Amino acid sequence: MLIHNYSMVFLKKLTPLLLTFFFLSEQVYAQELPSCCTENIVSRASLLTKHDRTTLKSFIAKDSTKMILIYGGTFAMGSSRFPDAQVTRQVTLSPYWIDMYEVSNLQFARFVDETGYITVAERALNIDDFPGVDHTLLVPGSAVFSPSETTTGLQNHLQWWQFVPAASWRHPEGPKSTIIGRENHPVVHVAYE
Repeated sequence: MLIHNYSMVFLKKLTPLLLTFFFLSEQVYAQELPSCCTENIVSRASLLTKHDRTTLKSFIAKDSTKMILIYGGTFAMGSSRFPDAQVTRQVTLSPYWIDMYEVSNLQFARFVDETGYITVAERALNIDDFPGVDHTLLVPGSAVFSPSETTTGLQNHLQWWQFVPAASWRHPEGPKSTIIGRENHPVVHVAYE
């Protein structure tokens, strides 16, 4: 039993080192791994890799962004305080690579130019996904931070956000806004996928 415990401790300490060596010795990118940061959730990037490996590979090869290895672990995801964050559950993250800095508008524009990617905020909505909703309201757009003059407590975070049709990474505050002059700002209005 004592030997087993020492073996487990040794393996736990050795695993991050082996992962680091594997990732650094091979040109493997987080986008090419079979899942995103949580177990059994396949990332859109890995799906793109399977379907359009050449395009994504050529883009990744040009990307010189510095990344750091996050070793992963287990945490409680969710909250009993907010209805939309229930049920609390244990989630284990496997080790993954993450950019050292946020993706800038300039970097994201290059990605879009080279891959043809269309963000969720720019896509047409399928009326079948929203039964009972007035079809004229189903337009591409995103939520924009809109602070109000008066605040009625801090419990309702929706009082600071407003859906703006045509808001996207290219038009952060809506159709009349632009990212010109904000090329080095972090990209906004991009979704988890």
